Amino acid sequence: MRITLWGVRGSIATPGAATAAFGGNTTCIEVSDGDRRLVLDAGTGLRALGQSLAARAPLPPIYLLLTHTHWDHIQGLPFFAPIYDARNEIHIYGPRFPGRPLRDIVLGQFDYPWFPVNGVEIAARLHVHELQEEVFTIGPFTVACQLMNHPVLTLGYRVQCGDRSVVYTGDHEPCFDLANLHTPGLPPGGETLRLTRSQVDALVERANRRTADFARGVDVLVTDAQYTPEEYETKRGWGHSSTRHALDLAVETGARRLVLFHHDPARSDAQLEAMEREAQAAAKARGAACEVIAAREGAPIDVS
Repeated sequence: MRITLWGVRGSIATPGAATAAFGGNTTCIEVSDGDRRLVLDAGTGLRALGQSLAARAPLPPIYLLLTHTHWDHIQGLPFFAPIYDARNEIHIYGPRFPGRPLRDIVLGQFDYPWFPVNGVEIAARLHVHELQEEVFTIGPFTVACQLMNHPVLTLGYRVQCGDRSVVYTGDHEPCFDLANLHTPGLPPGGETLRLTRSQVDALVERANRRTADFARGVDVLVTDAQYTPEEYETKRGWGHSSTRHALDLAVETGARRLVLFHHDPARSDAQLEAMEREAQAAAKARGAACEVIAAREGAPIDVS
């Protein structure tokens, strides 16, 4: 199994000389086994992936798994060349939103006020699947999805292929209170206001334990690490993690390799190199067994 990083940036694309080494495209990951592949998120990195695939058409069915529908995770879709080829079949998966079909959210990007190609002109056979927490199979891949902590419903994905595995959390913040918490069994909004401190603490502990259990024993953990630990103190509740949180999760789960992902758009290559070194030093100081790297656009990661 191979992981290829086509987009590693969060929030907004940041092309330019200062970001060339790590990349400026927003989130897009390809997980492949031979000619079978899954695509995780559809940020601007999806365009380059689409160009590489277009020359091979007709393609095997393409399976695109969205963690959520914030712009930086879907804005590459209208520029994805295979979607305009009638020979292709594309399946898009994503979280089920109350009262608003995922298909409408996805195809809304193709409306004329925002993009000069009407949705009805999409040529590929397009299928949209709404997900809750569940496990399903796509070719050689077994996919499990679980809700993460973010201001909108967000799914993390665990992909298993034989005895190899990767977990991609998407945008995620460790749970410290009920802000951004989406988890089965959570009381309705009004009722949470009547919870005692101990009840809140129990829900928080359960949410963080669920995340750790989801990623336990994984070969490669690709996770939100947008902030330094110092920056995070002014960003609590924004729905993103620090490098320290990412390392905590990797250590707790026994991940073999940690990939720091969703780089802040303001972060230069030099700053990312410094963050990577600091995280590697922190892992060594803790005696962590996992390898720690910062995600680099275009860099393949072989999972063996």
